[in-house]
Amino acid sequence: MKKNLKFCDLHTHSAHSREADNFLIDRLRSFQTHKRRMPGLSAVAITDHDTLNYLEPLYRAQKKFKPGALPLIMPGIEISSAFINPKNNKKISAHILGYFPDLIKKNDGKIKIINKVLAKPLNKILKAKLKKNIDIRLEYFFKNNIVPNIYSFKKIKIEAFKKYYEDIIFMEKNEPKRGDIINWQLNSSEKTIIELLLEKNIISIYEEGKLYCDRISDKKIAKLAKILSKKEKINLMEAKNKAKKLQGCCHGSANDDYYLIPTDEAIKLIIKAGGIPVFAHPMTSYKKFKGSIFEFFKFIKDNFIKAGLKGMEAYYPGQENLTSKIIEFCKINNLYITGGSDDHQDGRNFVGEVKCPKKYIEKFIKLT
Repeated sequence: MKKNLKFCDLHTHSAHSREADNFLIDRLRSFQTHKRRMPGLSAVAITDHDTLNYLEPLYRAQKKFKPGALPLIMPGIEISSAFINPKNNKKISAHILGYFPDLIKKNDGKIKIINKVLAKPLNKILKAKLKKNIDIRLEYFFKNNIVPNIYSFKKIKIEAFKKYYEDIIFMEKNEPKRGDIINWQLNSSEKTIIELLLEKNIISIYEEGKLYCDRISDKKIAKLAKILSKKEKINLMEAKNKAKKLQGCCHGSANDDYYLIPTDEAIKLIIKAGGIPVFAHPMTSYKKFKGSIFEFFKFIKDNFIKAGLKGMEAYYPGQENLTSKIIEFCKINNLYITGGSDDHQDGRNFVGEVKCPKKYIEKFIKLT
């Protein structure tokens, strides 16, 4: 155990895509910067949603950095799951983090086991999630009149789904060893729609579509204004007023309203794959539980600890009023106490913003 260990951030995300290597390098550069600013940041975990497709690019990207430049990086995953609330029989989403200390260094044998266990259920989630997001994002494009009303929503939607599934078929035929979550890459719902609208000349350049989908910011409004001014041959002031209304208008996602693995099953899958399952941001699920915190904890104990849950994320942005209660619950039930920022590289949260203290993470993470 390293003596300078002070805190870690066990919940961050990469911007995985077809250009994953480039995005991983950007992600690692951000880790490097945060480590310089916060010398106590000893370890981070990448926990992308329902995929490990960042893993091979991560191993390649790490070689571009000098030894000691980065905090220790633990591979992980965040599985989208759901359970039924016994109080009203409604579905409540619950994200389960899975940590794989054995993958800190590349381990081909371990990767094969993970693929065998997780590929089929996780690919099912990914396909359902992206299909739902195509529906939602396309609705935004029509609602905000970016797609002219001469087009049929139903027809464009069919074309978008066809384009999306062609991508799935192509990947399944051309990537080795289908059923591989390590290299599983799909067009995002956003990319599918933007490419389709570009083909139909509804948008002028790819970046225009991207700016409609991105989170709102002054810089992005200015970029969109320049594009609209040139595209529609209007002055910059008029274009800026239009950009203020449209930039970010298509941002959004399915919010877990799609196929989800049962939470107890997600926990068991992570264990079977050799990982450590941890309940992510429990406050999010508790808000929908409609009961006392003690009832919620009892439900977790009776259902999820019984299934093999090994820890809970006590330290998390906006969850401060529950932190002490979660810590107490973890101590009573011999669970790991973890924490993380949930940094998605989108400006909401930042690596190291949430600090899980040394005394808890020493028990959890193996530093070499």
